[in-house]
Amino acid sequence: MKTFILINAILTTSIFVLNQAWAGGLTLPSNDPYNQSSFGVGCTDQEYSSDELAVPPTGEIQKLYLRQINQLRTLLAATLTVVPAGADGQGSSWFTKAQAFKSGLDAAALSCLQSDCFALVPHIARLLDARQGDAPEFAIKSAGFANGFSPVLIHAIERHIINQNATVSVAYLTSFTKVFCTVGFTSEGDWEATPIPVDAAGIIILDAAAVVTNLKAQPWQDADRFLGGATAADAFARYAASGNGMAVLKTKYAANQATITAKWNELTAWVAQQRPTN
Repeated sequence: MKTFILINAILTTSIFVLNQAWAGGLTLPSNDPYNQSSFGVGCTDQEYSSDELAVPPTGEIQKLYLRQINQLRTLLAATLTVVPAGADGQGSSWFTKAQAFKSGLDAAALSCLQSDCFALVPHIARLLDARQGDAPEFAIKSAGFANGFSPVLIHAIERHIINQNATVSVAYLTSFTKVFCTVGFTSEGDWEATPIPVDAAGIIILDAAAVVTNLKAQPWQDADRFLGGATAADAFARYAASGNGMAVLKTKYAANQATITAKWNELTAWVAQQRPTN
């Protein structure tokens, strides 16, 4: 029963994120099969097979997330189909970015591999920029769909960390760090019903020195977003013995607590130094 509630919560909050992208006059194409109230209702009432709920083989995502990936593919395809020709439409860089995201979703749906989910991180990051500037309507919708992929991605990261016993490659560590320093990738609204499986503090536990070095090589705003204004005490509270953090990360934190805390504080001090004073 707990598993069923968790799955429903994940899918429901993801649909909420998608709906946010359609607010303010944005609507789905009239021919979109999910442009009905049943889209939001159906996702919370459906049952899942034992195959969908089963723990996936190492390197794969859980099959229940294929439903969400396929819904996003359908929505995105319907949106891109009606984008007009021209410099502000199919000839724009936004259309190329959205197409790249669609191709990535297709690959993830076909393979069920975590690696194909992680390969979407740079495409999603580029699409999310649509929310920061004067982007065309289809780009803003596409950004909403990209944001809707967040729960799938976070759970893929969680599963990968478990599979690898909290030891991940440099490439994946960089990718995971990007998730938590990019506006729009994650938000509290996505995880109202259950704690987020892994957060920025969990990522820094994986390799604190590497994460801090990576972030110091980026604009200081990235590190600021990664830290989220949290003190080390607050950030790592869930990874204490009694916390709700991932068990494998709690073990690694307990073995390296002083170093990890020091690196969090080092990054916090660096951001404060970089921040303009006027």
